[in-house]
Amino acid sequence: MLEIALRAAREHGLKKVSSAKVRAGALRAVSTDQLTFWWDLLTKGTPAEGAALEVETVPLRGKCRDCGDEFEVEEMVFRCPRCGSVELATTTGMELLLAEIEGD
Repeated sequence: MLEIALRAAREHGLKKVSSAKVRAGALRAVSTDQLTFWWDLLTKGTPAEGAALEVETVPLRGKCRDCGDEFEVEEMVFRCPRCGSVELATTTGMELLLAEIEGD
């Protein structure tokens, strides 16, 4: 993520990254504390040193392949709440991406 942030900063003429936003899907089980710890450690001595890191957790959502219902998966129950089918496609909750950076 840091490499991507620094590359994007260079491409947009930024000399310093002041903040970054990460979108992490619920199934990724990302620890915000751990991610922030490593971000702070790895940014030392780079144009992103001191940049705030915001982590947004994206809920796990699914779509039933049988009835088409879309819903949030709760308590890891992978069953359609409308028809009871287990034929589901995950629509969100698996992502892990750098969504945004800001800087000067």
